[in-house]
Amino acid sequence: MTRTTDDALEPIFPGHWTQLLHNRYWGKSLNIVDGRQGDCSYRYVDLDVNIRVLHHSERFIILSQYDYFFQRIIAIKEFAEDGVVLLGNPGIGKTAFLIFMLLNCLVNKERVVLALRGTIFVVNSNGVFTIRSRTHLGVYFDHPAYRGVLALVDSDERSNEPDPGLVHSELFAVHATWPQPSHYRNWVKQRRAITLVMDPLTVDDMHALVSLERPEHVREEVEAAMLRYGTDSRTILQVFTFFDGATIQEMEIQTSLRCLSWSQLENLIWRPADKDYTLIQCSRSKPSPQRGDRRYLAQDMIAHSIASPYIWKLLYKHFMESSLQEIRRLFVSLAGFISAPDMRSWIFEAWCHDRICQADLALTLTEMMEDSSNLVVGQNTRTLSLGQKRGFEIYPSFFRYADTEDSSKYYVPREHNSTFHSFLRFSGEVGVGFWMTVSSRHTLKTLDLRLLEKRLDVEERLFVFVVPAGHTFQCEVPAHYRMNKFKFYILEVDFGHFVDQVKVAPGLHLETPSNADSGLDLDLDSDLDTEE
Repeated sequence: MTRTTDDALEPIFPGHWTQLLHNRYWGKSLNIVDGRQGDCSYRYVDLDVNIRVLHHSERFIILSQYDYFFQRIIAIKEFAEDGVVLLGNPGIGKTAFLIFMLLNCLVNKERVVLALRGTIFVVNSNGVFTIRSRTHLGVYFDHPAYRGVLALVDSDERSNEPDPGLVHSELFAVHATWPQPSHYRNWVKQRRAITLVMDPLTVDDMHALVSLERPEHVREEVEAAMLRYGTDSRTILQVFTFFDGATIQEMEIQTSLRCLSWSQLENLIWRPADKDYTLIQCSRSKPSPQRGDRRYLAQDMIAHSIASPYIWKLLYKHFMESSLQEIRRLFVSLAGFISAPDMRSWIFEAWCHDRICQADLALTLTEMMEDSSNLVVGQNTRTLSLGQKRGFEIYPSFFRYADTEDSSKYYVPREHNSTFHSFLRFSGEVGVGFWMTVSSRHTLKTLDLRLLEKRLDVEERLFVFVVPAGHTFQCEVPAHYRMNKFKFYILEVDFGHFVDQVKVAPGLHLETPSNADSGLDLDLDSDLDTEE
């Protein structure tokens, strides 16, 4: 291949994927296709080239956010800002988004610079070239000919900040990286670049990606996996495409937890390292601004949260072996960054789990009466002594009923359901199910009540709603369930100690969450109806 080049460029060989994309799409149609795989609709482009950064070598899925961010970045560029940094969780599709922008530039016959996997590609009407030497990179791109040309910069794993010649030149840099400030803070501050945040993948997007490799998996299976492990697409694909993918992921989570000390806990959110994204995820703190909103051309604010309710339970269990004072430090550390109502509900739930496990408590329960289709607080009370300290055990749904009959253990279901958070039993006489909530309303589910009924094969079954003290609460009962299978009670707690408890940890007090906060409304346990 013969080409006239200057001293800074050298031609790409014809078989390279960037040259193949140039030959196919420069000034031509992108040929976006609406597809359907199983019960999932999606948009894609058949590339027929082997790009290592994509999950599939032939079909390129256009995720639902890609069009939005492409239009928003172009609008910011026209507004004469000096660059964009695009933040997102590992495996969210940041690099694939840069490929999407590259395809759009090819179709529109626009020059573009692509920095990917340590190589810098320069794309123009003549083809694709690479930079021969990086020594004078800044001088080369400071030429007026490159003023406003898009530079698509993928985060280089070998260094923190991108090459200064890409972000401190005439180019308009779009830098995709994970939310670790050391990878983008300096150049963003110096160039006053705009920070945008990609939200975690939707269930439909993730199902489309999984369907490329494993079309037999339905949307509900993908949703259950995301609610368990989070929204990293590489993790979810590993779970479904490898024979022991779920086992590998469990080992990775346990490894991350074992490495996590109290001193590192606060850094988990404020200054996360690469390995921390097994446990947390990031998203925009506010809904996506649309064109016409003044925030559309301004930077997004980032928010971090625990990746899933399941990982939150494992995180809590990891620290539960420490003293009660150390558990209090866990809650205080987390309280500074948790803003979502669901996360505050998880904290309240976890605190209640701990106090019930500590035992040596006498709980004063108030009876709940059935009024029309609701359970409301009555007048009669009952004292329940928990007795011995119990071991905290997270059990999977496939455990036999006989595997959860140990009266020395406090059982928490691994898969979330919409009715009960935990249960315990006193020999074969009394069994107690618990639901902890900061919401003012709750709805019992027939299926989950029947599962709890089978787990508690005892003479007397109690169901206790645990709420903050002074909390107004009522519960809607299912239409097709015999409510006499349980006796329903409510327990008010001060979120610092239990009401009427025998022993109180000195100085333990946390701010009670707002009554307006809604409880968890997630269906982690998609396979509960086939529990046994």
